[in-house]
Amino acid sequence: MSTPVDRDSDSPSPNALGDLRSFRFSKKPSFSHEAVASGSSLVVEEIPVFVRQKKLQSIILSSDEEDKDNTETLFNGDGSHLIEELEYEDTAGAHNVSSDDSNHTPNNFNGSIKSFENVGQSTSNGISMKITKVIPPPPVAMPSRKRLQPQTKKRKRIKTSDGDSDSDAEIDDEYTDEKNFVKDSTSEMRQKALELLNTSTEIELRAVKGMTTKKFDAIVALRPFSTWYDATCKAKNSRLIGEQTLQNVMHMVSCQEIVTQLMKKCEILALKNGHSITTTNMLIKSQPDSLNKELQLAGYQMIGLNWLMLMNSQKLNMMLADEMGLGKTVQVIAFLAYLKESGRTRPEKPQLIVVPASTLDNWYQEFNRWCPTMIVEKYHGSMDERRYLRTKWIRHGFGDVDVILTTYSCAANSPEEKKLFKTKEFHYIVYDEAHKLKNMTSQTFEVFSNFNGNYKILLTGTPLQNNLLELMSLLIFLMPTLFRGKVDNIKFLFSKGTKGTGSKYEMHRIEQAKRIIEPFMLRRLKADVLKSLPVKTLVVNNVVMTEHQKTRYNTLVDEIKEASIGKEVTDNSHMMWLMMLRKLTNHPLLLRYHFEDDKLYKMAKLLALDPTYKQKNEQYIAEDLSFMSDFDLHKMCTEYRCLGKLGYDLPIQMFLDSGKFQLLNKILPDLKDRGHRVLIFSQFLQILDLLEIYMSHCGHSYLRLDGSTQVQERQLMIDLYNMDESLFVFLLSTKAGGLGINLTAADTVIIHDIDYNPYNDKQAEDRCHRVGQTKPVKVIKFISKDSVEESMFKVAQDKLNLEQQVTGGGNDDEEPDKKTMAQLLKQSLGIEDVSS
Repeated sequence: MSTPVDRDSDSPSPNALGDLRSFRFSKKPSFSHEAVASGSSLVVEEIPVFVRQKKLQSIILSSDEEDKDNTETLFNGDGSHLIEELEYEDTAGAHNVSSDDSNHTPNNFNGSIKSFENVGQSTSNGISMKITKVIPPPPVAMPSRKRLQPQTKKRKRIKTSDGDSDSDAEIDDEYTDEKNFVKDSTSEMRQKALELLNTSTEIELRAVKGMTTKKFDAIVALRPFSTWYDATCKAKNSRLIGEQTLQNVMHMVSCQEIVTQLMKKCEILALKNGHSITTTNMLIKSQPDSLNKELQLAGYQMIGLNWLMLMNSQKLNMMLADEMGLGKTVQVIAFLAYLKESGRTRPEKPQLIVVPASTLDNWYQEFNRWCPTMIVEKYHGSMDERRYLRTKWIRHGFGDVDVILTTYSCAANSPEEKKLFKTKEFHYIVYDEAHKLKNMTSQTFEVFSNFNGNYKILLTGTPLQNNLLELMSLLIFLMPTLFRGKVDNIKFLFSKGTKGTGSKYEMHRIEQAKRIIEPFMLRRLKADVLKSLPVKTLVVNNVVMTEHQKTRYNTLVDEIKEASIGKEVTDNSHMMWLMMLRKLTNHPLLLRYHFEDDKLYKMAKLLALDPTYKQKNEQYIAEDLSFMSDFDLHKMCTEYRCLGKLGYDLPIQMFLDSGKFQLLNKILPDLKDRGHRVLIFSQFLQILDLLEIYMSHCGHSYLRLDGSTQVQERQLMIDLYNMDESLFVFLLSTKAGGLGINLTAADTVIIHDIDYNPYNDKQAEDRCHRVGQTKPVKVIKFISKDSVEESMFKVAQDKLNLEQQVTGGGNDDEEPDKKTMAQLLKQSLGIEDVSS
């Protein structure tokens, strides 16, 4: 290596400057005996270095041991390698730098240097790099910095894996450049803010932080704002507006600009992917040879396979969001099989598939059915069984295992398991029912973001559930480097729930979401690709509550009104009252009416003397019993012999004292006589308990599956129901029984009580309306008339309409937010404000 020439660090020669776009500083690297031993030729000097280079498409390191044959480019699947050219153009434009600027000197360049340590990026000989960025603050004198002497050896382009969360955070900093911090002092931004102040409606300005109806009225009264100075003067003189409001408007405009830049990047990625794949331009014309010859992929599934391979060739993560029942599982199996037989898999890097517990056995069976040559191992079972697998993989590697199947709960159950999947490297990580990751602030999102995979595939039939922000969360999980630097801006713009007003601002947000998701998501609907699939009919039954049920409901509404007037009501009170109203619309036995206080004291006295009952204090026992429902107390009377002599257990007539149960009593016998088979879904375990009593009383054969059902038993029950035609009804909880299972033996679905999140109900409906169904499917939803359920149903329809607008689809694993709770309660009570 030649000896570097000494020169004044503030006056480099033009030849040393090169292209300013390649300007880099680096701090002094830490001394390493390993680096010296490996023959590294790092030379540290006290002067800046300028390297002539046209494009910075990757981090370039050099090593004495590198050669052309063993150079390998690694990608993290987030599309950064495809948009680096765009990033380069943006950065060059921000500094007014062109390719002809090689004669510029540092004295003509106004800026400061900020250094970011890129943890985890290193060469094979252990030399760490530190990346520097140019961020334009006020002009300062350039200090001298230590640098790495450029090498004459061949260079190696290195990318870190997406699985390393530590390096991920640093990589994100590379993309957080000056365009993400739009100055609110520029005339262009002020002009846009003025336009917003002069022309926006209240709905559009509601997105501004701190905006109220009174502030909006004050802004309208002060219009027009001719200049920014005029707006500032008027704001200062206004009692309601103030300068803070103008700053908030500028912040909103800034966020919009950042999202606009994000959309431009996504459009670049969309162009890179080329035109849409059809049956006429597929690169893979036939299904992989390793698939079962007796089974054939449908035409749309072959298109899905080609799309997955296209994304693979572009080194991009992806979201397969086909509607429920179109065979996303089969398409992924075919994709993984094609990767293996075409030599695209990597030794000791199996594929990892994370699924809900209810679909684990179904995935395993589908692999055995479609691709029996694929070696699949389940990471599931007892703690000892999982510990044995972890020890084997850590000591001996994965061996010839092609696919590892695990569940969300097992993979994140303990620190040891989290560490295993964070440190062990996988080729593809597939997340089934990926809407579990829709909350970017949740611990689940954080844990699974740290899993170490080269690429990710998200599978979901419902990519958009409650609002646009959930869709953005999935994309942030999918493309962390591209999106994470803009999380706060995305939260600000997309966190507002849709109002279904069709306003210009709302339609603009929906259009933004469409353009952002386009490069990464493939979604097809059954109505579009399965012309032969039997029709699905939806019937909404407005159920009239029984006389006693309606009387108690009205009384409860009056009590809530009285409790809320003139008092400050907490969010917990909203949730409690709303749940009480929901329970009463479904069945009066879910609250306590029959077991009055005097009965509870008699029960408490007997239970205190019962040796099998733990509590011995009568007062404490009575207090515990007072919080229980009539049905819970009925079960206690049947379980404890000492209570049997009181005769407090409920007669069967009380179990039918519900409008919904009476409707079931009318329609089930007719369905049974005509040879139909029925799935009944409910969110309440107590409703399933009541339905079991009703089924036994009426002589209907049934099975039951809920969250307490053992994972090993679930698939056996599903197979039994599909094979045994004598089983009339399958009782299922909406969440446990609505994900990823196949029940095409049934042709009628009854949603006993609707979910806050309509996509949970859609998942439930499509358990039988899917590939393999040969009969028309009828979906019956029970909505109690003149009740809170009518308000819930309206909110659900608004969410479905939002999905149609964003994804073109259709004609909460979590509860709704607290504002939605309060709004639903207000509508149900028929009052202006429950917290007034």
